[in-house]
Amino acid sequence: MRDVSIIGGGPVGCYTAYLLAKKGLDSLVLERNPSVGHMVVCAGLIGTGAFHRFHLPRGPVINQIQDMTFFSPSRIRFSYRTEKPMAFMVDRREFDRDMADMAMSFGAEVRCNSLVRDIRVREDCVVFEVKGPEGRYDLRAKMAVVACGFNPPLLERLGLVSPTEWVEGGEAVLDVDGVRETEIYVGHDIVPGSFAWVVPMGSKKARVGMTTRKNADLFLRSFLNNPMMRHRIRSNNPEINVDLIPIRPIEKSFRERVLVVGEAAGQVKSTTCGGIYYGLISAELAAETAEEAFSKNRFDDHILRKYEQRWRRELGGEIEIGYRFRQIFSGLNDKQIDRIFELLNSDGIAPLIRNRAQFDWHKDLILALARHAVMGKYLGPISLLAKGLIQ
Repeated sequence: MRDVSIIGGGPVGCYTAYLLAKKGLDSLVLERNPSVGHMVVCAGLIGTGAFHRFHLPRGPVINQIQDMTFFSPSRIRFSYRTEKPMAFMVDRREFDRDMADMAMSFGAEVRCNSLVRDIRVREDCVVFEVKGPEGRYDLRAKMAVVACGFNPPLLERLGLVSPTEWVEGGEAVLDVDGVRETEIYVGHDIVPGSFAWVVPMGSKKARVGMTTRKNADLFLRSFLNNPMMRHRIRSNNPEINVDLIPIRPIEKSFRERVLVVGEAAGQVKSTTCGGIYYGLISAELAAETAEEAFSKNRFDDHILRKYEQRWRRELGGEIEIGYRFRQIFSGLNDKQIDRIFELLNSDGIAPLIRNRAQFDWHKDLILALARHAVMGKYLGPISLLAKGLIQ
């Protein structure tokens, strides 16, 4: 019987296995795809703070992000530049494989082509029904960590409620000309209530994508055919990958012998839908809680609820404020968004942004904008919510 089996071989699952293996626990990662890093929908941007905090591998870094230009519906620009890189772009396939190698270097096992078809919690263990290359088999572990991304059916089998709100993320890797910095586009003609991104990868390639409530494939193809994009694209009939991304956490991320981490728990930046940094934080807290459970040989709710208390203390306010910001922004019309861009370029707000903006932590900037005399007209309700969250 294994100590811990982890469902999902993405960065969060592999980092959890790495931490558990370092603590001396027998850890197994079950990855449904034929290889780690297969078919990933992600812009590949990870804040530099994550690399410092978690000592992440630098080999997969293919670009650094210091310049971003935002475009309003009528193409008003707001440019933002930092003295040092705010984020790194990584080759996600290589990054995921390096994270798996980290886990295996400490004795964890990563098993691909292993789809968890069912999971059952018993008094003395967790039973996984796995479909592998040679057929189905049962596997037992003292604990399970669910790190497989947005997967409502699996959570339902565990008696947990999956995230209730999500968006579609669509992305393509394209041959392009003239993309030298990260570009962000908003407006109802691009994608209603959300945003599109163009992120340079070097060598005349870029990741182009967007999040939207639905029809991400259709909206993204329309964006690629927009005159401002079409003349720069050299790829013909690009492949678009689409995935679902939760934007609110689940109500309960644990039960006896089970912890849920990362996107599976809805632990993502609800503003941008980035999930790696928050997922790695939760992996640390899950490993810390699991170590305590094994030291006491107790895997009940009383012990495992500490995991939820810990991650909500660190991430809960950020996620909720970001979600409220997304709600308000999605309700603005194009004229209002243009007005906000005019304000962003004004002398009073641009310095505020440069002083408060952080790539992975958005709450302080959102609240500062909400308290601003003019910007508060659009974001003021967030300040009222924040009083209850941060007291």
